[in-house]
Amino acid sequence: MYQVFSVLAFAGALMAFTACNAQTGKGGIKEVSVIEASKILGESSDVVLVDVRTPRECQGNSIQNSINIDISNANFEAEVEKIDKNKTILVVCASGNRSARATSYLDAKGYAKAYNIVGGMGAWNRERLPIK
Repeated sequence: MYQVFSVLAFAGALMAFTACNAQTGKGGIKEVSVIEASKILGESSDVVLVDVRTPRECQGNSIQNSINIDISNANFEAEVEKIDKNKTILVVCASGNRSARATSYLDAKGYAKAYNIVGGMGAWNRERLPIK
């Protein structure tokens, strides 16, 4: 019985690791490429995509189903903390800098599955990934 449990635990850990090819970036935050983010968004409905740019930056250049929570807004912390801590959260901005700060904040608040999208919308657009 112990061997079966050990094998199942190892298999589960392996699947969790390979399901998201997250890397650890500056400051220890978890990061994913735009290609990986696109795959995650296409494969799971249990993902929250947070765009931390200003509303003006988001106009006409946002990822489908993203929610805009401007990191420069005074209500940022209160708004972002409404998100379920059990969800996978992908965070995007224009270049990856503001989203890295937001991901670091989420990590510090106990959001274990928060990931910065490396390169932000600039990288997303260079790969010609879909926008709304």
